[in-house]
Amino acid sequence: MIIFFKKIIDVIKTEPAPKGEGHFLFKVSEKYNQNLFIYTSDRITFNKTCAEIWESDRKVYESVSLETFSDELINFLEDFIFTEKTITEKDVSLFLGKFILLPNIEWLIIKPLYGAEFDDKTDPIELGDFVIYKKAIHKDLISLQSPYIDSSTIWDELDSEYTDLLITTTVTSRYSDLAVSIAEVKFNEFENVMRYMIGRQTIFNVSVLDTHSMRENHTYIFSEANALRNISSQGVFSNIQLNNYFISEQNGNNSIWEKMKLSSKTDIDRRIISAVIWIGKGLKEKDYTNSFIQYIFALEALFMFQSKNVLVNPSIANQLAEFSSFILGSDVESRMDVMKKVKSMYQIRSAIAHGGAKNVTLKDSIDSYRLIKRILTSLLTDPELKLITNIENLQKWVDNKKFS
Repeated sequence: MIIFFKKIIDVIKTEPAPKGEGHFLFKVSEKYNQNLFIYTSDRITFNKTCAEIWESDRKVYESVSLETFSDELINFLEDFIFTEKTITEKDVSLFLGKFILLPNIEWLIIKPLYGAEFDDKTDPIELGDFVIYKKAIHKDLISLQSPYIDSSTIWDELDSEYTDLLITTTVTSRYSDLAVSIAEVKFNEFENVMRYMIGRQTIFNVSVLDTHSMRENHTYIFSEANALRNISSQGVFSNIQLNNYFISEQNGNNSIWEKMKLSSKTDIDRRIISAVIWIGKGLKEKDYTNSFIQYIFALEALFMFQSKNVLVNPSIANQLAEFSSFILGSDVESRMDVMKKVKSMYQIRSAIAHGGAKNVTLKDSIDSYRLIKRILTSLLTDPELKLITNIENLQKWVDNKKFS
């Protein structure tokens, strides 16, 4: 590990500034009141080495962002850059250890939410780890979440002509910038789950991070005989009403939010959430092939696994088809129909993956989406399937159906 620290020390230069082109002021040392420089060609080495040190210790990696870690690393190395002092393994250990010793802090993250609305008489809406407020009626409730909210510029900065809604979530982190990164991952998952629930209704797009305003795309087309203009629109066309559909038990939506909120998820919980997110991503795609592939990723996320104590595993296509057929089919005929559809879908996926010339049609994309969403709805709502917590027990459930 110490060799990485020495590599960074070697690429940082002190005053006087290096002669010639290709260097720039890297940092001003407050402790030594001098400038630090780095050659442009060495910046890649610096960035790569910082990342290698940061990623080498999982606890450090999970405690601090790379940007903050890099800044702290330079501050730590100043003594070894400006003096004759030699860095030791003990120095390295103490430096890395300080990140783990810092206490974790709970952070409240607030962002505008676009593309949605709800009734003025409605209480804040809880969706898993997320709470949605309406500024016009919930300002006092939001202020109660932190003593610093009213003294900040939040109300001015979150004043938007596009939305009156705010979405909040909480994350735990030792540093604020890492808290923001963690929250953005969660908000991205929120967007994909909402897209899964909204389905193929393209006039709606509930978003936190995505482009929220509607915009026009202008294309000009010319031939020898014509000059034409094509105009298409993109973005949020209409706000969707946040009603009971999004927390319904009948369609499984409430179960999705509950699973996302769990700190300790079962194997099946993780598989379901992953599949929901893949479907959400697929629904955002305009290209039929890209959407189709992500729907198949959702199916793989649900059912792919390596059987224990089995010398020969079934093919992936057979594995996916068998699970799907017994979850959706109630008799031999319906199960055979589902199995045929899944194998056909996987043949298309394999042709794409291995460079085969296969054009995915709109029908291919829609059919795969509808089939996989039916599977998810069954897993989320069927009383018997809801009790299954891991893929091995789901395999046993299929075997019992198959041989009974």
